[in-house]
Amino acid sequence: MIFAPSGIPSANYDLANFAWVTSPDPGSFTPIWGCNGESNFLRYCNESATKLLEAADAELDPRKRIADFQRADALFAKDVPSIPLYSRPDPLVWRSKLVGLRNNPSPSGFAWNIERWFWK
Repeated sequence: MIFAPSGIPSANYDLANFAWVTSPDPGSFTPIWGCNGESNFLRYCNESATKLLEAADAELDPRKRIADFQRADALFAKDVPSIPLYSRPDPLVWRSKLVGLRNNPSPSGFAWNIERWFWK
């Protein structure tokens, strides 16, 4: 597998093993699973699911947003565009004398709040 212009983005492969790094918010699914999404390397397209993802991304009411994502997720489950083999781990290990290190709620890495760390 070559991660180059002729590889993943061009869909020039028969089999790939990689992980998308997303936030805990399902809004990060739109570029991956939406039709013509910038990270939709599978070229999967379900117009109804894409409309639901886009509606959820613009929705301010949390209950309506959740309902849109759940309906889109039901379409993904029916289509089975991909079979996930694993979830990318986000381990957090620290020494008891290092204070301030916290698990990161986003995919930006373990040092997201390094300015709050100190040794006691």
